[in-house]
Amino acid sequence: MTTSIGHLGQLTPVLFESLQLDPNNPRIAPRPAPGYKDAGKLYDQNTQQDLTDRVFRAYNAEDLEKTVTNLGWTPVDPIIVWVHPDRKELNLVLEGNTRVSILRRARSRLQQAIDKLEKLKAAKSVRQELLAEQEEEVKALSALVKDTERVDVQHIQADTVEELMQKLPLLLGVRHVSGARNWTPYATNVYVSSHYEDRFRQEHSGKPLALDDALIKEVAEVFSLRPSNARRMIQAASAFDHFKLKYEDK
Repeated sequence: MTTSIGHLGQLTPVLFESLQLDPNNPRIAPRPAPGYKDAGKLYDQNTQQDLTDRVFRAYNAEDLEKTVTNLGWTPVDPIIVWVHPDRKELNLVLEGNTRVSILRRARSRLQQAIDKLEKLKAAKSVRQELLAEQEEEVKALSALVKDTERVDVQHIQADTVEELMQKLPLLLGVRHVSGARNWTPYATNVYVSSHYEDRFRQEHSGKPLALDDALIKEVAEVFSLRPSNARRMIQAASAFDHFKLKYEDK
């Protein structure tokens, strides 16, 4: 059994169907993001269905999907999840949304592949190579779905939303902001800026958002950044948000 690391628990097998995508993912989240307080917003069925394709497109996951389908499921990097106190039967995916979206798609692709195979078998005339290819696709997808009925995850150890918001920036900051698996510049800017905005609202409730040197320094320390770099990220995210708002109809 893997020992816990930092704020993460041990590797634990969970039902794949319990995994829910995170609408706060920096690559796809609206501004402001829905946050983690309202379990209804997190797990809304329509939102979850939409997230599967949105995450897949945002991460250009076609090549990874082909690899996973052809070579099978290899859990090299653990999926990191959190359990909302109001929906303890579900696991919110904080890290690994792309892989989960691929595995969700595998389930729908399998049914489509089975339907296509049945049509080919019922056809009066069909090339044997085409039939063999379709049978191989069904076989590969069936194996992938079977092998991922349960997947190993690591739970971030946070019993409340407040505790999650303290630990999550540290975890994702190490992995994606100042670590080896960086997000794109825009996603990084959005995440740092969102964390700053949350802290600003806590400290200056009701006041218009502004740059606060002390809070910028605090946020910079969370992500192991220089304060000047953190400031530029916050400003860049804000500038782009205003640009989108002004020209969203174009």
